[in-house]
Amino acid sequence: AEPAGAFGIVAHGVVRDVQGAPIAAASVSFVRDGEYTSGETLRTGAFAVADLARGGYELRVKAKGFVEHVAEVELDGRAWQRFEVVLQPWTVVKVRFVAPGGGAFSESDLP
Repeated sequence: AEPAGAFGIVAHGVVRDVQGAPIAAASVSFVRDGEYTSGETLRTGAFAVADLARGGYELRVKAKGFVEHVAEVELDGRAWQRFEVVLQPWTVVKVRFVAPGGGAFSESDLP
């Protein structure tokens, strides 16, 4: 394993959807002690975040239309460390509220 170099540890990898398609413009952040080191995925879903140090981080990955992925990760002393993240799509549920008589709710129907 190659030890960390001048750019510290580089976390790299790819972000995909559940069908395996790459997700472009996803935000990839490594968070420790309130400090964020982050990057953005390319159209291929690839990312690289440099200047990280050995130890524990919270990995946060966000993209429009997808549920945020949050995981605890541990970086060892290797210079390059690979991550693959699969994001789940948001689920939209349409809800229609109907008053007891079958019509629309009015403010007076609320408790």
